[in-house]
Amino acid sequence: MARFGYFLNAVIPVAEEEGARGALHPDDPPVPEIAGTARIFRGTEAYKRVISIVDSPSNCLEFCQGTVSEWCETADEVYEAIRYFVSRKRVAYVHSCSVRGTVPKLEETVVDEGKVDILEALKAYHECDYDGVFIVDHTPGIIGDTQWGHRGRAFGIGYIKALLKCVMECD
Repeated sequence: MARFGYFLNAVIPVAEEEGARGALHPDDPPVPEIAGTARIFRGTEAYKRVISIVDSPSNCLEFCQGTVSEWCETADEVYEAIRYFVSRKRVAYVHSCSVRGTVPKLEETVVDEGKVDILEALKAYHECDYDGVFIVDHTPGIIGDTQWGHRGRAFGIGYIKALLKCVMECD
């Protein structure tokens, strides 16, 4: 973490001067090492340490909801993480994907079948005035889909847009 701290201390002030933001993606899957290489961004506490290294609105996270779900035992822990980071304005954008299970036994699912209730997650983002983008990520293959997953992505985008509309209009 010391080397990463050195990097952030050098880069984030420049990003702040330019009106840019960094957006760290967590290690996925969140395991201690892969092929002998340590993985250090694999839990909520690690994410908290990252934003504490340089206290700046330019020191942000890419909130990969699927990866956060992989390290959290319950959906409630995911909603708490959303509220923690979004309320501090440290989420640059959201990768909205779903998983069932935790490391080491997990599977990616379509957006409405994972451990996290996407409606509840979107309510948490909204409560904390999140104003960034949601990117559909890691959509499983759907029969007859293209190699780029157009059908799976279209389903995910439509589902999220519909729920966002519900959250925004029911406020």
